[in-house]
Amino acid sequence: MLPVDHPFWLTWFPPNGWECKCWVRQITRAEAMRRGITPDFDVPTRTFRRMRDDGSVERVQVPEGIDPGWQTNPGLNRAKTLMTNMADRLIATGEPAARALMADFWTGSTPEAFAALPGRFFAPVAVAPARVQDSLGSKALLVMVSSDTLKTKLEKHGVGERGLKAADLGRVQAVLDRGDLVQREGQRATYILDDGDGWYQAVVKTSGTGELIVASFYPIAARRARALKARKG
Repeated sequence: MLPVDHPFWLTWFPPNGWECKCWVRQITRAEAMRRGITPDFDVPTRTFRRMRDDGSVERVQVPEGIDPGWQTNPGLNRAKTLMTNMADRLIATGEPAARALMADFWTGSTPEAFAALPGRFFAPVAVAPARVQDSLGSKALLVMVSSDTLKTKLEKHGVGERGLKAADLGRVQAVLDRGDLVQREGQRATYILDDGDGWYQAVVKTSGTGELIVASFYPIAARRARALKARKG
């Protein structure tokens, strides 16, 4: 028994071979504690030769017990495809519709499910305002956030009365639209905004491929906001 976000499930998720009849049942944390969570373990691998489309041959390592080509998690692969398709559709729909669709995405239980995905997946979190594009030298139309970044921020800033919630990522658009640019360092820019119920801080960076990525987002105290503004001045 391993946590749902354990890297093991990136490979070992049925079906794992032809005519595979294996299945997985998810259990609660309480049941896992009663049964005892299995510690990390090493699985031996086998080497297979695979022919590429161009006629070249590559060697791949496949865990023992899995047929070659089945060492994937189909659910996660589908999730990645859905996120990519979502970003493409948002760009095609135009800015007003994209903003509305993203506002819907970052409500309900969907953000929590996104944060719980093992590995790294990217989802659109905001339409890139022109001032953010100009500040970071990027022509990207969307600002993206990764599932592992969201999970890390939830673990670090998710406690207390104003603890970060997954749905709070829906505020990133407002912070980038109306927030104060308080720090610009290399390919990173920090924005802060009082969104009515308190201050929020968003750090956006430009990736090596020119994409705009949320590097950090969480609520901050008013004194922290004052300090950032004073440092800017």
